[in-house]
Amino acid sequence: MKFTQCTSLSLLGSSLLLALPSAAESPRDLNDIVVTGTRTATDRNHIPDTVKIFTREDIERLQPHDLTDLLKGHSGFNISNNGGKGKATSFFVRGTNSDHVLVLIDGVKVGSATIGSASFQHYPVDQVERIEIVKGPHSSLYGSEAIGGVIQIFTRQGTSASPKHTVSLGYGNDQTYKLDTSISGRDDKTSYNLGVSHFNTGGFDSRQPTLGLFGVNKPDDDGYLQTALSAKITHQFTDKFSANTFFLRSQGTTEFDASDDFESDILEQVFGGSLQYAPFDFWTTKLSLGISLDQNETFTLSGVAASEFNTKRFDHSWSNIFTINPNHLLTLGFDYQNDKISGTTTYDESSRNNKGIFAQYQGSFGYLDVVTSLRNDDNEAFGDKQTGSAGFSLGRFSGIRVTGSYGTAFKGPSFNELYFPNFGNVNLNPESSRSYELGIDGEHGVGYWSISAYKTKINDLIDFTFNPVTFEFKPLNINKAVIKGLEVEAGTEIAGWDLAASLSVMSPKDSTTDKQLRRRSRRSARLDISRDFGQFNLGGSIIAYDHNFDDAANAIRVAGYSTVDLRGSYTIDKRWSIHGHINNLLDKNYQSIYTYNQDDINAMLTVRYQSR
Repeated sequence: MKFTQCTSLSLLGSSLLLALPSAAESPRDLNDIVVTGTRTATDRNHIPDTVKIFTREDIERLQPHDLTDLLKGHSGFNISNNGGKGKATSFFVRGTNSDHVLVLIDGVKVGSATIGSASFQHYPVDQVERIEIVKGPHSSLYGSEAIGGVIQIFTRQGTSASPKHTVSLGYGNDQTYKLDTSISGRDDKTSYNLGVSHFNTGGFDSRQPTLGLFGVNKPDDDGYLQTALSAKITHQFTDKFSANTFFLRSQGTTEFDASDDFESDILEQVFGGSLQYAPFDFWTTKLSLGISLDQNETFTLSGVAASEFNTKRFDHSWSNIFTINPNHLLTLGFDYQNDKISGTTTYDESSRNNKGIFAQYQGSFGYLDVVTSLRNDDNEAFGDKQTGSAGFSLGRFSGIRVTGSYGTAFKGPSFNELYFPNFGNVNLNPESSRSYELGIDGEHGVGYWSISAYKTKINDLIDFTFNPVTFEFKPLNINKAVIKGLEVEAGTEIAGWDLAASLSVMSPKDSTTDKQLRRRSRRSARLDISRDFGQFNLGGSIIAYDHNFDDAANAIRVAGYSTVDLRGSYTIDKRWSIHGHINNLLDKNYQSIYTYNQDDINAMLTVRYQSR
């Protein structure tokens, strides 16, 4: 299917829903609570942010291998991958850079301080309870990185009143198999979960042969192995005092093609906890502590060590919520982050800290809700940086709501950009942005829809220049970007089928050269459909991306593509079920990065058991 055909389907679905009559009821829960947008538990209808939520039920229904499968094609998301599961993966949210999205796991910031971004490919989706994605600038709450948005991953938690055991075993092509097991439960005061998962695939040839001085010709399969463990426990000591702690560890090995055949041993780990206490009815205080690790050690397949890069991040925060009255909240907080790096490369600096103070006001005035926030970050490497945001949510009138927001954000230079030997530039400034957004959405008895338009200007973008005298590449603050975009989402039920469509159209431009930013498609679309037939559930997805360019000069064009995925499940009884999916049904040969292959038609069958 061509991109234009898939786009037409999305536009048709959106157009139909715009004409739907309003009603009092909605197929979605209007009381969905979002934490990420304001750092407080808030009804999503009272905040101006564009929010996307994936629940555990969504994950089990969609049957993704990883976060890439889950998020691909949704509005505002461009995803690039270096050739299969476990390979380097970048998320470009609303056209911003891959390191312009902040990633949290249960409130703790994670990522690599050397490259400046998070390793999405290694976060195990089997250990995920919920994902909240808040688009747009949020540095005024979280500091660096939150230019394009914030992705928060919540690990599994106990929900059953009695102990619940689950086991699932799956097998697919390319010698792929997975195992997932967990035990969880909860009572009036305590909930707990312990889960273990294992994923192994023989993979496929991740890269096509290339020519030139640094050419690659390694026609072999590049596999991936991952083992993950998660644990979480929460306890309500009294009505006013509660605590929680969690742990997530993902480790494994991935193979890839470069000048030689390589493999990397990886470790992603995060440990955290929080104490929450309400000394008075109007004041709730929360202390959170977190430690995360990002480790990558690379070898040739003959066992020769090539490189090692390690990040240890300490992330602590203290927040205070003051309830002026039920319609007005004031949040004051302090964040402290310390990054330490180590490995085979000797940097001029191996650690740095950041202190941030922030204030946020949330007010409700009848049909009008407002949210505004201010923050100052004091970074050991580049000094002070101030950010702010303001937004409103107006409605609902006959099921219609209007939102608008403005915000500034920034991204601090990474250790590689500042201190990498014979490359880094200690005089770099943070990249900074200004963003505007206007949206309208509707909740009706037969469906929902939303339209969001945004514009982001980014200054002091870091680019790399070549000095012919010293024969060196250096990072400099030389570029600017302007990104304009429109996102449409809609969902309804037709003849018993649940339909959800999304469309994203944007213009991501380097305003210095007037060229399209690399690895961003101007258009993307996704259509999901599913239906229950008694004990059977059938569904499918159509995902489409326009072409992109793999270089700043727009000389290397990567063709657009569309894929069709099918999935189904059969519930045998209350304990046993069978799940299966076929991805890339039409066996499309495509790439998201020039010369890096993507999987052809592939399938997996899973048997699942859960205690009553």
